[in-house]
Amino acid sequence: MPSEHRKSAHYLLGAISVVAGLTIWAIAAWYTDSALLPTPVSVLKSFSEMTQTGDLYQSVFDSASRVIIGYLIGTLAGISTGVILGGSKLISELLSPLFDFFKGLPPIALVPIAIMWFGIGEMSKYVVIAYIVWIVVAVSTLSGLREVPTIRIKIGQIMGLSHFQIYMKIALPTAMPYIFLGMRTAIGFAYVALVSAELIGANTGIGYLIMDYRFSLQTSKMIAAIVLLGVLGSLTQMLFDIIIKRTRLYLK
Repeated sequence: MPSEHRKSAHYLLGAISVVAGLTIWAIAAWYTDSALLPTPVSVLKSFSEMTQTGDLYQSVFDSASRVIIGYLIGTLAGISTGVILGGSKLISELLSPLFDFFKGLPPIALVPIAIMWFGIGEMSKYVVIAYIVWIVVAVSTLSGLREVPTIRIKIGQIMGLSHFQIYMKIALPTAMPYIFLGMRTAIGFAYVALVSAELIGANTGIGYLIMDYRFSLQTSKMIAAIVLLGVLGSLTQMLFDIIIKRTRLYLK
């Protein structure tokens, strides 16, 4: 029962925050030029108009596909990088300066060179998205491995486990909460990278729609596309939480 009450309170607070946000938006739009900030009703009408054409569905499909593929590539690369850097002090000292350099590069700065190297097709989008996901997941994985309590390592040594066994049976399982947190955080960054890539080098996708509506001064449709992007990001994180929760229950 207490858990059900907590869930109800959670959903209630979420609904209140959404209503409050829409109310503030409506009040601000009332005192602002509609060309700059349309009302929520105008945006909803524009979204309804957008759904009547197949372009919106195609853009959502293209953007979602880019995020999924880029995210999976970046996650695999990030976990691998974190494991390699966390498993050897020598390798960490050799590669950490190079990794720190890449951490300082924003994904939008890579869009032009990604287009030059891979063209304006899908590969350049995958690279930009995978890059930022790689950074976030690698940092989280490395942080988790460095936070493994020393006492657990010593217990493994006392039990006669090899360095590899300690790493696989003690260090990595202990670091999993950090890895999952990094993977969840990377979802938001993946959408940031997606928009960065689509605003500059794409002819489909939600980012492309935002830029196209901006040039044609269709502010309400532009905001509708922005809201849609936020909704997709939220739904993706919710889906990730459900998958991780079910995975943990299965492992137990």
